[in-house]
This record gives sequence, structure tokens and C-alpha cells, in this order.
Amino acid sequence: MRHHPLRSALWISMVLCTTMAQIFGQTRAVHNGIAAGKHPVKRVLLIGQEPDGHPWSTHEYMAGLRIIDKSLRPVKGLHTTLVRADGDWQQGPSLLNRSDGVVLFLSEGAKWLSQNPKRLAAFRRLAQRGGGLVVIHWGMGCKDARYIKPFVDLFGGCHGGPDRRYKVVQVRTERPHPEHPILRGIGNFDVHEEFYYRLKFVQPHTGITPLIRVPIDGRSHTVAWAWKRPDGGRSAGFSGGHFHRNWRLSEYRRLAAQAVLWSVGLPIPSGGLPVTVTPRDLEVGRLMTPHEIRRQPGMVKREFVYTEAPYPECHASTIAESGGHLVAAWFGGTEEKNKDVGIWLARHDGRHWSTPVEVADGVQDKTTRYPCWNPVLFQPKTGPLLLFYKVGPSPRTWWGMLTTSNDLGKAWSRPRRLPKNILGPIKDKPIQLSGGLLLCPSSTEDHGWRIHFERTTDLGKTWRRIGPVGGEKRFQAIQPTILTLSKDHLLALCRTKQGRVAETRSTDNGKSWSPLAATTLPNPNSGIDGVTLADGRQLLVYNHTTTILGKWGGPRSPLNVAVSTDGQHWKAALILENEPGEYSYPAVIQSADGQVQITYTWRRKRVRHVVLNPKKLQLHDMPNGKWPR
Repeated sequence: MRHHPLRSALWISMVLCTTMAQIFGQTRAVHNGIAAGKHPVKRVLLIGQEPDGHPWSTHEYMAGLRIIDKSLRPVKGLHTTLVRADGDWQQGPSLLNRSDGVVLFLSEGAKWLSQNPKRLAAFRRLAQRGGGLVVIHWGMGCKDARYIKPFVDLFGGCHGGPDRRYKVVQVRTERPHPEHPILRGIGNFDVHEEFYYRLKFVQPHTGITPLIRVPIDGRSHTVAWAWKRPDGGRSAGFSGGHFHRNWRLSEYRRLAAQAVLWSVGLPIPSGGLPVTVTPRDLEVGRLMTPHEIRRQPGMVKREFVYTEAPYPECHASTIAESGGHLVAAWFGGTEEKNKDVGIWLARHDGRHWSTPVEVADGVQDKTTRYPCWNPVLFQPKTGPLLLFYKVGPSPRTWWGMLTTSNDLGKAWSRPRRLPKNILGPIKDKPIQLSGGLLLCPSSTEDHGWRIHFERTTDLGKTWRRIGPVGGEKRFQAIQPTILTLSKDHLLALCRTKQGRVAETRSTDNGKSWSPLAATTLPNPNSGIDGVTLADGRQLLVYNHTTTILGKWGGPRSPLNVAVSTDGQHWKAALILENEPGEYSYPAVIQSADGQVQITYTWRRKRVRHVVLNPKKLQLHDMPNGKWPR
């Protein structure tokens, strides 16, 4: 058979294209993939991660990169590969070795870059061969100053070190060099954004071109730049990108996409790229609806303890089972710290919650009244129902109180003040050990945040205090919850200011405790509570978010449930709340029927009660402590 030269050439071309597609796996050719002319195809990695615990619709790395990816589709001669670099990202160096450029949009990128020597070496090789390097927002960041220089040497600028600055502002941008190719089709624009500023730039500034500046605190600061590196390559950065909604601005999409083109030496149209997207492209993933939350495996009931009350705010609920009936309490009043705040209580008769009644207040005499705080209900195996609470002007100066009930919470004894240096359980319930001993998790806030434990063998008449627990220099922790791992082996999990749930362990039934250490679970400086289930598993209710740098805490939504078989490795169970607002300070027990009973603050307006069947919970892994999406 005679082979036609044209057919042979076409066949060879098809084989080569197929082979290239197999080599690069997920790599996708943008706009037909192959460019006409002499220029080789440029291969760019778009490197992101899943959200890092910031509030919903912020730090949406993968969603933002998908928008950049789509904005580059009209470009000929460009291949893009969108990758998630969660965990070790072992395939990273090999992907970088086959790339001509990268876009870095992930969490604490300067630290991430240097933590893995092979990864850092691969980035340096990419730069040495003239590769393009582009970074966005927290991708240029690090908390530890030692990571600044390796990053600056590659990208030209960094938001790093303990003196780093950021601010949410409403500003109009400025363009010091509007003639730069990256700024084609981009004018000055108005934006509400969290910008990093006072960035650290390579020294000397040779080759650095400020692209966008914004006024912050009376001065003009560079927030986007381009850099012609000494190695012949190009780098660019933009410190915006905190709020996902800003990708709706064509200026944002054009800035990022054109920075990619400039960094790898591809031409930029004189009027700028079209960067067209649809409303669907801008979505980051919707919230679960109330109907979907109720239909999660293991969810039995979701209700309010009350819908109307004679006070505007409530907080810090607690729940117990007494005589086969549920009892819940919380503090309510004008607002937290107001002297009219008292302890309110409702009982469940098997069908409905009773109308809340005030069972304790902070009245001292005819002229003095203090606010009440953090009630804790507990039903010992024998004896009355206990209600611990605090009274005082503030958490630094409050004192512990105790009242008891012999009729399932209908009537209460005259409250009595606990001994000096004894506060009782500070937020979460005690556990009862052999011999009737109560071990109460407690903490103080008068000399920094420190946790300790209190033991009573006679239901609150006499006490022994243990602690404070070591490790306070690393963690400022309060409000521990106690879990039972095995005989004599206890685990306490704590709220902290450091963005992580901290733990301490005891191997002698709470007589001594290990120094505080970090767990894999985040914490936004908000209360948690846990319970050891009858089957030996541990269940924790908490906000799966973390603190925000420079702020007192972090978002108190979503509110989550996680389960562990060993108290160390946790799996996601379900979401109790995920809408904007505050859903916090949970309390949890397992009732006699095996169901899990949870109460928590609902927007500071109501107390929510949720019932779970722990046998029906479907558990999912949380790689690197991140809640599965």
C-alpha cells in the first residue's frame, strides 16, 4: 500500500498530541491548546488549596483559581493545570519541573514553600530557567520571619514576619505605571478588600515595578507589583484576593490573568483580555439549607428550647438528664456582663419544653447586683440535680455558686458561694469517677488564661484544686471538657487563643495532667464540649474555624460535630449550623436512651436543642484537620 505524505504527517501529529496529553494528565489545553507560529506552548501550574478556616467566601483558593483559569481560555499557546497542594503534595516537584510558570494562591505560601526542601529546590530550578512566578494574597504570607528571604528571592515581595500588616478598607486604587502590559484594559477602580501592606520587597528594588497602590492609614502602599528578576525570569504579586466576591470585578480577573501571561512571556492584547465569566463561575459552593441539615445521617431532632423570652440576649447553655427528663439552663438578660443577667431554666416533659423561668440572679443586697455567668447542670448517679454558675462583674473577678434541686429542677435550694479559689465547673460538665468523686473542668482568667481541675467527694461541700496545668506559655487556654479514654486515662480538650483546640492528658484519674499540646482541630477562641459515648467513642461539638490574625477570635459558624475512637484522630460527623451568625458554646450529654443531646447559643437570641443518634452518624476523614466539603 502506498502512504500519502499528508496523511502520514497528520497521523504523526495526532500521535504526538495524544502522547503529550497522556504525559501531562490533568493538564488542559486552553483555547485549542496549540499555538500557531514559532513560540512553544507554555505550561502553567495554578496551585491552590481548600479553604483554610477563614470565614465562608474568604480565602477561597480553588474557586479563585478556577476563575483565573477560565479567564485564560481565550489565550493561544497556553496550557494550564489546576492542582490542589494540600498535605505533602509529593507530586509537586515533578509537576514544577515540567512547567514554565506557576500561580500560588494558598495558605501561608511563604512558609509552605520553604517547609519542603525538594519543593523549594524545584521552585528555584523553575526560576533559574526563566519561569514565571505569580502569587496572590495569603500565598505570599508567613508568620515566621525566617521564611521571608527564600520567598522574596523568588517572587520579589512577601507579607511576612511578626510586623506584617493588613487592613480591610474601601478604597480607590492608583496605578503608578499604567503603561505596564499587565495593566492593559485596567483603570483605577473602587474595591472593598483586605489588603496586605508594608510588604517586604527584594533588596535592592532593582526591577520592581509597582502596579497598584492603595491609600491606607494616610499613606500610599504597593499592593501589586511586577519584577524582572536578575535570572531573566519574571515575577508578579497581588496582596488582594481575601474576599471571593471581588473576582466579580473584571479588573481583578484581568490583573491576575495578565500577570500570568506577562510572567511567561506571552503577548497581552492592547485592550486587555476579555475575562468573561458567568454568575455560576463566581459561586464558591452554597451553604446547606435547614432542610439539608435536618436530613444528615444521625440527625433526629432540631428545635428551639424557646422562641420568646423576657430578655433580648442569651448565651452559654447547659443540659442534663434528671429522672428521665431533660433540663436545660443558660444565662439571659440585656446582654452579657449586664447586671440584669440571670440564670434561666426550662424542663422537657417528653414532648415540649416548659416556659423558661429565672432560677438564680446576682443580687447581693438592696443596692448591689452583679451579672451571672456560665451555668453548668449535672446529675450525679445519686443525689440532687446540681446547678453551678458564676457571679461577678467579669470573668477575672467572678466567684463560683452552687444550688441544688430534689424535684427534677422545679424548685431550687438557697444558692451558696463556693470556697475561695474554687469556681466549680467553669463551662462544661463534670465527670463522676468511682466512689462518687466529681472531677470538674475549670479555668481562670485573672492572671492570663489557665486551666485547672477541681475535685469534690461530697457533691460540693469540700474541694481539692489541681493545677494550673503546664504549657500556659504556649497556649492561653480556658473552659476544658473532660473525656474518658480508658480506666484512669482521661483527656481534656480546651478552648484557646492560639487558633487550635489544645489537649492535656491524665493517666491517674485526674490527679495530675500533662502540659498542654495542640490537636489537629481548629478553634476560633470559642467554647467547646464533648462526651464519651457508651460505645467508647468520643464526640466533640465545636466551631470548625480558627482565629483571625489581629482579631480577638474567629467566626462562630459553622458549628460542627466530630467523632474519634481514640481522642486523637477525629472524623467529621455533621454540621449543626452553617449560616452567617453566631452558633456557639455547645453543651452535650448522652441520655439514657442512647441519644446525644446538644444545646447551644443560636445568634445570642435563642437556645437550640438538637438530638442525634450516634449509631447512624456517617463519618468522613479530615485530611490535615480540614472539614470535608
